[in-house]
Amino acid sequence: MTDAEMLEILRTHKEHIEYMERDGVVRATELNQQTADLPWGIDRIDQRGSSLDGVYNYAQTGAGVHVYVLDTGIRLTHSQFIRDPDPNGQGSESTFDTKIWVYAGSTSSQVACNDDSDVCCCYGSQITELAVSAGITYYIVVSGWNDEQGAYTLTMTSANSPPLSSAACPWVEGATNAQDDYVGDGLGTDDCDGHGTHCAGVVAGVTAGVAKGAEVYAVRVLDCEGYGTDANIVLALDWIATNAQRPSVVSMSLGGTASAALDAAVEALFDAGIPVVVAAGNDNVDACTESPARAPKAVTVAAMQVGDQEASFSSHGSCVDLYAPGVNIYSAGIASDYQLISQSGTSMATPMVAGALALAYEANLETTASEAVNTILGSATSGAITNAGANTPNLLLYTLFAPVSVSPGILEVTEGGAAGTVSMVLTQEPTAAVSVAVSSSSAALAVTPAQLEFTVSNWGTPQAISVAGVDNSVQEGLAAASVSLAISSDDARFVSGMSITVDVVDDDVCSTCAGS
Repeated sequence: MTDAEMLEILRTHKEHIEYMERDGVVRATELNQQTADLPWGIDRIDQRGSSLDGVYNYAQTGAGVHVYVLDTGIRLTHSQFIRDPDPNGQGSESTFDTKIWVYAGSTSSQVACNDDSDVCCCYGSQITELAVSAGITYYIVVSGWNDEQGAYTLTMTSANSPPLSSAACPWVEGATNAQDDYVGDGLGTDDCDGHGTHCAGVVAGVTAGVAKGAEVYAVRVLDCEGYGTDANIVLALDWIATNAQRPSVVSMSLGGTASAALDAAVEALFDAGIPVVVAAGNDNVDACTESPARAPKAVTVAAMQVGDQEASFSSHGSCVDLYAPGVNIYSAGIASDYQLISQSGTSMATPMVAGALALAYEANLETTASEAVNTILGSATSGAITNAGANTPNLLLYTLFAPVSVSPGILEVTEGGAAGTVSMVLTQEPTAAVSVAVSSSSAALAVTPAQLEFTVSNWGTPQAISVAGVDNSVQEGLAAASVSLAISSDDARFVSGMSITVDVVDDDVCSTCAGS
């Protein structure tokens, strides 16, 4: 049927047409489940209670989200990063690459392909430009998976005429950049310590990963002994701010003495729209004494263990944002492509939260850094840790997020001036009414209304909250002034007791916060 014929039918029967709109695409909303080889950590974060049920449920995989792991590198060929496109055995013949993208290496080196075999191994970080010759066929080689063959090597013919740069290798986009060899020992992104590979596996590994569909980028800033410098980490963060693919998350399982420069780099990256997840530290001290744990705009993670107790080694305090499992966490090792090892530390808790942020981004790829962080903190299980450290927020990571959207994540107001607005809407139809109690943390803020009500008839319509600064008491910068949205419902997806917090700041100081 032509457009003209369709238009004539519509005109003829216009009295029967209620409305017209462009056809959309819908998809079923369902939970994926992992039961085999299940590490206890991801078993814990998909449930409210402490009794492990032997299942990891996840509604998102982090697909389309880019996680930059600043660490000791990644063992690129590890089986944890080779994904089966048909994990339920339905017979798909698709082939998948490892989804490991590399940012490190040296632009000063040139590597010629082996003319005898006509094969160029293009994954890895050492290759910047391939010195090819006309008339010789070269190949891009990448590890993959096929249901019938299992693990295999896929070769792709490249152009015959020189020059063939790393940009022609789709599996290692951006594999070489002069600013990304932050260690400078010639190893590129190869992990000679194991820490980075383990953390990357917790982010996105097949077995151990929170966000099994996220793309992981190795940014090697720590050497074979696990040491690096503040200066090089700042350079890496600056580079990510300019070059990262979006949406993206940074995971940094590292820390040291207080550094204003490192804290500022974390803040600048957040302001550029990229949340940074950092470790609280393993010294059993106040996290506010170390960087980047003390950075106000970092998501700082403390470690907990089986039984919902704070890990004995974990640092704590008011600079911590939440807890995640960090004791006896199984993930990828570097002794072989199949090794799984157990490690403990706030370093292991950090990538769990980074993976959870990837899930939050996939649920809404247009969300801001502030909104994604609010999703994580607002959905966290409150009061779960039985021995939380003094002044430490008693919040435990929870990954089955309530389907709500709140914006902005940070609101600017003028004391005594015009009110600002916070908007909230449900992103899925509820089966029961959803009530939201609105409150302010400070007498300096006036909020109205005090309650929002969402029903099956108005769930998709945003509701506004007016927030006004009534005097000059609103603290400048990110601080204690905030608006709390406490949710209650008989619909289990909108878990009663969940609270979302919107920080409120002086607009004379934080001119870019609202767009973070």
